[in-house]
Amino acid sequence: MAKLKEGISRLNSAGLVVKGRNIVTMMTGNQVYLSLQSLLPAISDACDALDTANQEAAFVGGKLVHEAKRTADALLRSLIGSLAPAVQAAS
Repeated sequence: MAKLKEGISRLNSAGLVVKGRNIVTMMTGNQVYLSLQSLLPAISDACDALDTANQEAAFVGGKLVHEAKRTADALLRSLIGSLAPAVQAAS
């Protein structure tokens, strides 16, 4: 069986937000992945946090703002990474 590709390794933080929101949209209410619905709010919240951090980094800047952006980016990548094996198992 082929391994599910996450498709996030080359995305910048703005692209990662789009990818995360697309995942949430596509999986919400999907009958095949009903057992995974509880993971989606965390991904949605992480997308919102990264989007906010992206905007702050673009307009405010500063070391602390960029560190918050990197932290939010890492969290969203981790959540998507932990969702991928669960999606593959459910498929």
